Amino acid sequence: MSVPCDLRPPVLPSSIDKGVIESLRVQAYDYCVGNGLVSHKRTEAGDVIMHVPCTLLPSPVPKKLFELAWDLAKDFNTLVHLTAQHPEFLRTTLRDVPDEFTRNLLKIYDTVMSEGIRQKAMLGLHRSDYMLHSPSPGTHSLQQVEINTISSAFPTLTTKTSHFHRYLLERNDLSGTYHSDNLPPNKAQQQIPAGLAHAWRHYNAPGAVVLMVVQEGERNRWDQRGIEYELFERHHVPLIRRTMREVIQTGALDAKGALILEGKYEVAVVYFRAGYTPNDYSEEGREWDARLLIERSLAIKCPSISYHLAGAKKVQQVLAHKGVLESLIHEKGSIDRLRSCFTGLYSLADGDSKEIIEDAKANPLKYVMKPQREGGGNNIYGPDVPKALSQPDRAAYILMDRISPQPHPVLIMRDGQIIAADAVSELGVYGVFLADGAQVLVNEAGGLLLRTKISHVEDGGVAAGVAVLDSPYLI
Repeated sequence: MSVPCDLRPPVLPSSIDKGVIESLRVQAYDYCVGNGLVSHKRTEAGDVIMHVPCTLLPSPVPKKLFELAWDLAKDFNTLVHLTAQHPEFLRTTLRDVPDEFTRNLLKIYDTVMSEGIRQKAMLGLHRSDYMLHSPSPGTHSLQQVEINTISSAFPTLTTKTSHFHRYLLERNDLSGTYHSDNLPPNKAQQQIPAGLAHAWRHYNAPGAVVLMVVQEGERNRWDQRGIEYELFERHHVPLIRRTMREVIQTGALDAKGALILEGKYEVAVVYFRAGYTPNDYSEEGREWDARLLIERSLAIKCPSISYHLAGAKKVQQVLAHKGVLESLIHEKGSIDRLRSCFTGLYSLADGDSKEIIEDAKANPLKYVMKPQREGGGNNIYGPDVPKALSQPDRAAYILMDRISPQPHPVLIMRDGQIIAADAVSELGVYGVFLADGAQVLVNEAGGLLLRTKISHVEDGGVAAGVAVLDSPYLI
């Protein structure tokens, strides 16, 4: 679906009085620090707490395309679940990918499948990310960047960002230019913990806990803590934080298969905020042992190993093939919505996509190479594409048509200072999905995330220090 729309904000940053900008900057900085919109920043003097990099004002997003992205959350929730229910599809799609990380995930999958799955219930806290493709000035379509099925970050901080922008607009009487009614509600900080609580209740062991698996030296813990606090304050569900190394050091399965940590915590739900990158697994393999222990357990996983694999880029590419999506989903409206947001996705296995590969070598700016990774900073762009396409391990990647968004002017606050720039935005919509076998218990959209980066920067997210948090202003 293409939508004609002028992406200019209600007022151009260049037309705002410098004194007004300075007043907004001071208010924004104090609001962020005073309301927990913060993160850790590493400096030569050590780690310091700093406001999260963010836009000073929300960025324009076409209302019709935002509504499409919102509706797609339930479609992608269903698609991930149905894909995960087809073992041979996952194996056939991923078994020849020359990537050690993917192979290790598949080994765990094959092990637990051969042993028999103890826990049929699965929790998905996904996030599907999109950009606005603008093939001609003033015309935009929603194109999917990726689906994240593990460690979909920022539900706390994006909710606070939405509140922050609403406060700044209403407090400063900018209603003559911006209208706060155009800011969509964002309850990601409430809906993600609600999904965890629903899974905890389904496990049905009142003394059990939710385990959040975290990285060593986690710097994004304020986003994670918000989930923990909401989970306990609203749902009275306790959450503990442990690394995978701590899980394997203190964890064991009891006679019924329950995961017990430190001899006292029965784990009802495992919520991974780590384990999505090879950097989370040491050479000695103890973290892989922890992942296998968790998968063998009775705990409800978020995600299960099958949901994790269903989010692989190679799976995303194969699902776009003619007839594959239709073999999994039979509701025409859902199929039409899903196909409307697929961009061109191509296999890089030997013998596949020969004409496209040659075109990518000749016109590398038209394409992006993407590995089987989450976390940002892993893609290959521009002049590096031809060389990468000539490497023997190119099948570890997929090739994707490059999405070309229209830049819009923004004011970015980073380290307390304001930067004026042209930028592009990436819209994410969270999905909350809980199923027990074929029985779907929860399927809903779970809030939104908008990240914005300077238009000439190619890759990297908020955690990588490239993008900043933003809110959509619907036009």
